[in-house]
Amino acid sequence: MLYEIYKKDIPNFLDYLISKNLEVIAPVNEGVVRFEKIRSGKDVTLDYINTAESPKEYFLPDGDNLFIFDKKRLEYESLKPIEKTRVIFGMRPCDANALNILDRVLLEKPIDNNYAERRKKTIIIAIECKRTGDNCFCYVFGTDTVKEGVDLVFKPYGKKYIVEVLSKKGEKLLDKTFFKKSKLKSYKVKRRFKKKIDLKGIKSKLPELYNSDKWKPIAEKCIACAACTGVCPTCYCFEHKDYEHSNSIIRKRYWSSCLLASFSRVAGNHVIRKSMESRVKQFVYHKLFYFEKRYGVDLCVGCGRCISSCPVDIDFFEFIDKLAVKKR
Repeated sequence: MLYEIYKKDIPNFLDYLISKNLEVIAPVNEGVVRFEKIRSGKDVTLDYINTAESPKEYFLPDGDNLFIFDKKRLEYESLKPIEKTRVIFGMRPCDANALNILDRVLLEKPIDNNYAERRKKTIIIAIECKRTGDNCFCYVFGTDTVKEGVDLVFKPYGKKYIVEVLSKKGEKLLDKTFFKKSKLKSYKVKRRFKKKIDLKGIKSKLPELYNSDKWKPIAEKCIACAACTGVCPTCYCFEHKDYEHSNSIIRKRYWSSCLLASFSRVAGNHVIRKSMESRVKQFVYHKLFYFEKRYGVDLCVGCGRCISSCPVDIDFFEFIDKLAVKKR
């Protein structure tokens, strides 16, 4: 069964959630659109294609406290990652699908307890896009819609949202003040995409392209700033750092990147991937080849943030599409 809510009622609906002692995180326009904890439903913007940064930070934060070690008692204690249930409102399907991908990595044994706890205590309300950006290509991976891993899906329909319920937690949020049963039995949002990528053609050629000398131009252009992996909703590379206090040591987890030479540094100060070319290949092949071999899905959802954030205008996917499929 589908429901509907008027767009004008969204601020009051979010105020209702806040009144239920839920922490509400939603898109806020502060020059750029980002997910922020809100105090009022009036803070929220509904006029956005996607947020500048991924909501991944609310599940796998940069600088996550993993545990504290007591040097006197020689014992360690895990630190609680989240205290109360929260709602993330306005997550796009590409980002919601990215969490489903991260689940495959972080919820397999040994389970990442911090990530699992945040997932468990977070209610997700996804909103499908009506407009698409210049760099969006989520349709390529089938991530322009989401069918699992979230609780409610809002679909734009004129002055309303058609609401699809995907969980019992989501159903409990359907207060009669704001939601009415829809007369529609099904509804699909129609979208147009500017960016065209032949994923099937790319995948058929990737194995034979690894040793091609055509990787050099893009490797020479990349400055290894790691902006692309920082905003990526599916990148999960990390490193640990320990901080010593008077009687304890705290271990923190920070985001890292396969595009950094330091990420492949091992004992003896040996760097496995010294060349920028080898790191660029690692990024592309992990996204479109290695990850799928192990988990059955691609490590990309086509959000396009890697393209938008690159200071030297690199589009890895357009490059590999030309290299594998199209004639130059």
